Amino acid sequence: MKDFIFSDEEDEEDFFENSRWLIHSLVIEGVKKSMKEELDEIVIFRIINPDKNYQMNSILKKPEWVNSLLKCLEFYEEVEEYEMCGEIKSLIKKIDNGNYRSKSSKGKDNQSN
Repeated sequence: MKDFIFSDEEDEEDFFENSRWLIHSLVIEGVKKSMKEELDEIVIFRIINPDKNYQMNSILKKPEWVNSLLKCLEFYEEVEEYEMCGEIKSLIKKIDNGNYRSKSSKGKDNQSN
């Protein structure tokens, strides 16, 4: 998880407008880590404003993985980063083919046998 610290809203808005590459990369890495560590959700990054005593967590939950990856795919197609597109398609295929199961779904499988 990455922390981003801002002192005002303008800097925060600039970050979101100008850091699309970084944000999409963090989403992809978050999905990979969640799959590897069998997590149902992960905090991708945090926005922190100590002056206002404010913190926002960007959380990615398992049911949102494919939609989030599709948004990443759109972005990487737009910037013609086709190697990343291939990596994203591979992740989506693993998720769609059921090659990944969370801890909770594994427990359900064990209970039904």
